[in-house]
Amino acid sequence: MRAFAELSTDRDLGMGVGPIPITSIREWAKDAGLDRPARRTFTSVICQLDRAYLESKADELAKERAR
Repeated sequence: MRAFAELSTDRDLGMGVGPIPITSIREWAKDAGLDRPARRTFTSVICQLDRAYLESKADELAKERAR
């Protein structure tokens, strides 16, 4: 979760909340010293968390617009 929070600062915030760049995720994993299999798992988990986060944000925005 710490990694997710740190990586979230790399999001594009132009017209809304964007996804965490895959390059940032891979760089974080490499800097953390994860071996190749662990980097793949880490990348997969962070991407899944990110998709859930973005879906939650989209739902929040839709509810706000509906009001």
